[in-house]
Amino acid sequence: MREREDRTVLTQRDSDRRLGERLHDVTFWRSELQSELERNMNETHHLMETRKNLERALSETEGPMRITSECIYHREGRKGIDLVNDAPENALMREVDTIKASQDRMRKTLEQVKEGEGTKQYFVVRITVQ
Repeated sequence: MREREDRTVLTQRDSDRRLGERLHDVTFWRSELQSELERNMNETHHLMETRKNLERALSETEGPMRITSECIYHREGRKGIDLVNDAPENALMREVDTIKASQDRMRKTLEQVKEGEGTKQYFVVRITVQ
């Protein structure tokens, strides 16, 4: 009988120890998950700000593009000896190319930011639901 009680006490102590370890592990991982969730939310906020800045910058390139294209259009409308291919016209053409390249890079970056936002929001929802 005494042996059975000793074994029961030892088993109970072992179970208590394992439960304590498990509780510690759960508390630790819950804390880690909460920290990661906060980092994700901060990064999502940063991505949203970046998206807004990119959209604004992209829209602000429309004015210079329109003016430069209009200048080229008026230069091409010249007649006779006024119709020349000179340094200012070449500079206007390079400016149009530069603006288009910048717009393309901004659009590509904007798409990457939007994908990142979607992915982050997906994981935040999955983490908070579970």
